[in-house]
Parts: sequence; structure tokens; C-alpha cells
Amino acid sequence: MCHWGDTVQVVLPEGHPTERERVRLIDRCLAPVVSALNAAGVWTTASCCGHGKRPGTIALVDGRECTILPDFESGRRVDALFPLTIQGTPSDRWTKALEEAAKAAHAASSPGVPWETLRPESRAAWRKELEPGLRAGLPILLVKHP
Repeated sequence: MCHWGDTVQVVLPEGHPTERERVRLIDRCLAPVVSALNAAGVWTTASCCGHGKRPGTIALVDGRECTILPDFESGRRVDALFPLTIQGTPSDRWTKALEEAAKAAHAASSPGVPWETLRPESRAAWRKELEPGLRAGLPILLVKHP
């Protein structure tokens, strides 16, 4: 990632939908990627590397957006936000996160009753109740009532 203001001029290829601005200032560290995308006909409309403060992005003319993460581990954390693998099967990380959230919610509401002693349908009910919030990316706040 480069510092804010460290830009280079990139000339957009012929045929780019935004030909009114043929020369654009692009963050130096993203310029090769932006140039390659445009050269391949994957038209870009905006970009920012994030300057070490946030993930980088490359916005495409068709409405999609590419997110640039700083490293492999950050990519795995983002992957864990999605409940399904690319094959459509439940993600192991997602399944584990859902199970841990259900265990914690049960422990907060029923202290002293071990998770393992619950019937399978009771454990499934906890997971079912928590899943919509986890899918939406909502943090789960557990409050123990007196």
C-alpha cells in the first residue's frame, strides 16, 4: 500500500466507457492492476489502495467492486463471513462460528446446563435462532439476566 497522494497517471485504453477522462491519477501500488484490468476490457471507474488504513478497492463500470486485502490471513477472515463455500456447502468456519455462538447464548441463558446434555433438536433451535444475525454480520451481545 502506498501513501495518500502517491499517484501515477494511467491512460485509459480506446473504447473505455468514460473516455471523457482518458488520463487518470491512480494510486501507484494499484496502477499496474488497474491498467491490466482496463487493457483486458474489464473497465474500472474508481480505485483506492486504502493507504494501509483499510482494504483497497477497485470499482468496475458494471457495478462490481474488487476488494484488495493486505495479506492471506485477512482474506481468510473475509471468507469466514460467508456461510457457504463456492460449491454451495456449509463452510467449516461458518459452522464453527455458528456452533460457538449457540453454545455461548445457551450458557448465558441457562448457566449450569452443559451444552452437550441438550438434545440435538434443542441445539439446532439455538443455531436456527442465531443464524440470521450471523448472516447479516451482526455482533451477538450476550447479557446474563439476574
